[in-house]
Amino acid sequence: MFNTLLPAHTPLKILSAHSPRFYCIKRAFWRSLKTIPEIFRESLVYKYKYTNFKYTLIYNLVKSTLTLPSLLSLCLFSTLTFAQVSPDIEFGKIKQKKIRSLMLKNDLHQSYDFEHLQEVCTLTEEKETYSRHTKTFYVHDSIENVWKTYCTISPKQSWCGKMVSFGTLFNSSSKPLIYANDPYEGLKVGQILFIQLKLFKGLYKLAVAHKVTGIDAEKKLIQICYLKNGASAGSQYIKMRTLENGYTEIVHETFYRSKSKFRDARIYPKIHEKVISEFHENVASKIIAGSVSETYMEGNSEDK
Repeated sequence: MFNTLLPAHTPLKILSAHSPRFYCIKRAFWRSLKTIPEIFRESLVYKYKYTNFKYTLIYNLVKSTLTLPSLLSLCLFSTLTFAQVSPDIEFGKIKQKKIRSLMLKNDLHQSYDFEHLQEVCTLTEEKETYSRHTKTFYVHDSIENVWKTYCTISPKQSWCGKMVSFGTLFNSSSKPLIYANDPYEGLKVGQILFIQLKLFKGLYKLAVAHKVTGIDAEKKLIQICYLKNGASAGSQYIKMRTLENGYTEIVHETFYRSKSKFRDARIYPKIHEKVISEFHENVASKIIAGSVSETYMEGNSEDK
């Protein structure tokens, strides 16, 4: 990326902000920016704000004399470089500003950037150090139909409600990103889900990303992990089994930890429970295609 052109230890004040040369460079930069289609512009502005890219341009120009050819070269360099920033991510299709900001702050400009995102799953040998939240749901249908629905329902349908909304989904190299109105081919290992949470009656919005790390059709088990540099580390497990009364039991178990014990004990469990409840209710609504209140029941919730 751009910030690799200039070492992190390079002094930022290469030119005085009041010098004529600095003014010319800045003017040429913003003129070149105006030539870029608007769909890329938000990405470029965030890149300009959150990295030392503006100093990279200055650094490369200072190495040569400030002449008309060098200014023309700068404009050409900027335009050609900018054109490569976000060719396969359509930020205009992601309506949530928080999700766009989260992606850009993690330098997600092209599809191959997602390959660098690392999950931070629950460590088995340290499981006792994680907080645990468990909630059980019941659906009056066969386990095969329930499993199929969980694996095929579109994220736009499942991650929607008063608290949660779907932004985008990283799918694979063949079709990198799935947006809200795109067709969905089903749940796959490696998918990265971006959702937005509305907290405190919408006063605060938070973007969250999860990665699907395991799908076991025989055991009816789905594993989801948090991503590195997020607020929490750990894993979520969705497990199913058939009951004698014809219901399917769905257990959503979460192991999580963060830097704040207060957050883990007082804040996260309540918010998490509301979010996953919306998710499971949406899936149940599609399974039943009727009144959720008559055939869908929530079981016990447990925090440790």
